Amino acid sequence: MKAKLSILCGILLMAACVAGAQGYPPMPATPVVTPVPVPAPSAVTVGLPPIPTLAPSPAAAVQGYPPPPAPAQGQQPMPAAPAPRPMPMQGQQAMPAPPAPAAPMGPDPIARNLFSPEQIMAHAEGIGLTPEQRTAIRDEIRKAQSQFTELQWQLEDAVDAMGNLLKPSAVDEKAALAQLEKVLDLERSIKRAQMGLMIRLKNRLNADQQRQLTDIENYQRRMIAPQRNQPPPQQEPTIK
Repeated sequence: MKAKLSILCGILLMAACVAGAQGYPPMPATPVVTPVPVPAPSAVTVGLPPIPTLAPSPAAAVQGYPPPPAPAQGQQPMPAAPAPRPMPMQGQQAMPAPPAPAAPMGPDPIARNLFSPEQIMAHAEGIGLTPEQRTAIRDEIRKAQSQFTELQWQLEDAVDAMGNLLKPSAVDEKAALAQLEKVLDLERSIKRAQMGLMIRLKNRLNADQQRQLTDIENYQRRMIAPQRNQPPPQQEPTIK
């Protein structure tokens, strides 16, 4: 058996020698492939600019919404949304919008055509009141004062009586309304007396004196109007 194997190995060896002698190249050995590390694709290796990262706004972070996209170059940013009004709770009515400021009222048509006793006597020298006019105006004022005093006392008594009628838990409507008419009548009498006095005083003045008093009143009104419209002065900040 050993002899047969020896003969077979010899035959194979001779065949290999014959093949080499005839010019056939030997079979190449299997190459060993070494793995080359491939870098991970990134913005730098590809040649593109890196993607900017946006920091989320505080409001978006709190509410859980994604941050808004950044505006493109040359594009104006979108304006911020107005703050939402608080929603009313269940069973609670919504607060109404604040009313628009009322327009300033013009001068009183009655006051700008009549003159009070204080106004006339304060500018008596400026408008040139004569002694006769002074005496007549003072007499009218004295008569009106006595009338006003009596009407004022009556009005106070009527108001006190009205209050007594309204004290009980069950008010007599008929009696209370009747007393109200007395109060309104007395107030009406006082206003009629005041109006009559100012009309009589105006009739004591001539046209030139009335014009001068009107000019003085208009000037004083123009001087007071800007002061009413000015905001209150702000306190200067103190440096500590």
